[in-house]
Amino acid sequence: MKATKKPSVQNFEIANLEEFHSFVRNEILPKVKHHTLFLLTGEMGAGKTELIKTLAGLLQMQDAQSPTFAFHHCYKGPHSLSLHHVDLYRLKGEDDLESTGFWDLFEDEDAAIFVEWANLVQGEAWPWGWHPLHIHIEKTGEISRKITLQS
Repeated sequence: MKATKKPSVQNFEIANLEEFHSFVRNEILPKVKHHTLFLLTGEMGAGKTELIKTLAGLLQMQDAQSPTFAFHHCYKGPHSLSLHHVDLYRLKGEDDLESTGFWDLFEDEDAAIFVEWANLVQGEAWPWGWHPLHIHIEKTGEISRKITLQS
């Protein structure tokens, strides 16, 4: 007999920026631990970078910004946790990942890694042993969002 773990799915309706910040504080922040992988998906402008900026502020880390052009930013705060923020938007394919040093980030055992546009990498490619949390952000209005968490 083989037991399989059923994925846990939670949906959140967010009406405004205040609720978004509250969501990050109450739902995402408690999940940020060493050796955790956050896979963010959603259309351009959905709020993936805003989620990480909010989180970095809550963790007393320097101002976060989109790494779209830099590919990767690392934020450190007054604690041992590192937050690696990666944006895969400009990659042409998984082969491009090999030349970026992306996979080396997973050697940092004291890190939480946030990957924007994670859907550009096949699910089975993620390193074994990292605890992934899928975060999908969907625009439902100019300010409102539907956020789905799947672990």
